[in-house]
Amino acid sequence: MSIDYDLFPDNNFNERTLHNQLTVGTGWLLHVDEKLAGYTLCSGVGTPLVDILRLGVREPYRQVGIGTVLLRVVLDLGVDVMLSVRKGNDPAINLYLKHGFEIAGTMPQHYSWVMRRPARKTSS
Repeated sequence: MSIDYDLFPDNNFNERTLHNQLTVGTGWLLHVDEKLAGYTLCSGVGTPLVDILRLGVREPYRQVGIGTVLLRVVLDLGVDVMLSVRKGNDPAINLYLKHGFEIAGTMPQHYSWVMRRPARKTSS
């Protein structure tokens, strides 16, 4: 999937890893005018904790809400969500903070934050 190479040039999944993740995980694609604008790939869908492995938006489509749409799809599952994000990726960090994620730890070998958001309780 070339979008993974485009969005994560320093940390992309090789074809085998991506295939394996798509086989056991869940992904969503978002197209704009029939062009792939962004995607998210998760593991753990159907469990109490979903791990967002990838959430990326191609350059021409950034800052217009596509990342929010992809994130909302996952958050609307109604479970705890975790992810890792590079420490210098301020637009992504701000998006996650805006949606209730908190920094839960660090992955020093990847220069990344681990962020987590608990499921929101709904009132009956």
